[in-house]
Amino acid sequence: MVKDSPSDDPEALSVLAKKSKSGNGPCSAANRMATFVGVSLSIFQQFCGINAFIFYSGEIFKKVGTPQAVGVFLVNLANFVFVLPAIPLLGIMGRRTMMIVFTTVMFVSLLVMVVFTEWVDLGNASNIIEVVCTMIFVGAFEMSFGPILWLYLAEICTDQAIALAVLANWTSSLIVGQITPYMLSDDWLGNYTFLVYGGLCACSTLFICAFMKETKGLTEQQCKVLYAPKDDTFEKEEEADDK
Repeated sequence: MVKDSPSDDPEALSVLAKKSKSGNGPCSAANRMATFVGVSLSIFQQFCGINAFIFYSGEIFKKVGTPQAVGVFLVNLANFVFVLPAIPLLGIMGRRTMMIVFTTVMFVSLLVMVVFTEWVDLGNASNIIEVVCTMIFVGAFEMSFGPILWLYLAEICTDQAIALAVLANWTSSLIVGQITPYMLSDDWLGNYTFLVYGGLCACSTLFICAFMKETKGLTEQQCKVLYAPKDDTFEKEEEADDK
């Protein structure tokens, strides 16, 4: 968990003072990297495909012979059950590690779904595998993007940057909600839709590895300046912005 902000963190206080002088806009030199990371993670949260399952779980399960009501119940059950261990794990593993591990699990579960629904026919066993992989995918989401995104945004972003991230998130959700029915149709991608979303999960994992920084154990002040340029880099970027 993020620690309470002590008043004796000189480095963080120094960067915060520079940020206040230069302005606190989401695209200012001090905040643009945090805004970029926050907005990007918000987009990836939706394009990993979670709402394809939330919105259309009934249709997905109907294809494998599972009653729609049962399918919706199983997805909601996974949503509820798997978010519970995410709470204590945050303090043990940290945000970045959990995101990397469980977005990888999301990718693997979607890949397995494609393998056993399109490439390897095991009869009824393939249908069972699809159901199990769907629940694993939803569970992994609730151990990563589900709760961690909103916690992380509050830790690193300004209020304006959070607003941009929420806008990006809902816009992405709208896009996913509109295109998924066409992607799932047999005339277009069918179950290969899961491969597309799996690829986006893999992209999100790579992005997290490259850009996301850990906030576990940091104070509130340290989180807020985590992505701010340090030392003379800050002044140089501000001078470039002024030109």
